[in-house]
Amino acid sequence: DYLSRYIIDTLPHDEVDSIFKIFDDSFDGNLKKNFVEIIDALVNTDFNLVKAAQKSFMHRNTFLYRYKKIQEALDKGNNSNDSKCIYIWINEYFKLNM
Repeated sequence: DYLSRYIIDTLPHDEVDSIFKIFDDSFDGNLKKNFVEIIDALVNTDFNLVKAAQKSFMHRNTFLYRYKKIQEALDKGNNSNDSKCIYIWINEYFKLNM
């Protein structure tokens, strides 16, 4: 999704920080690292969990466990398109600030 990256790149950095800083503050370093790894794999496989686990060289159950931890951290247990969009945006923000 290049649109998310384009919007983040064109917005002033202060604006992006004001939107996503709450996630940066509430996630510890390990969860941020897992978030980027898991969401990147999901984005690159069109949110196919089995293919994403394979791409990450993880057992499917390990991948699902980490993905559920991300969902719990965001209080989002569903797998809707809105959640996917939020994950992509937060992922791009974390990648910019790691």
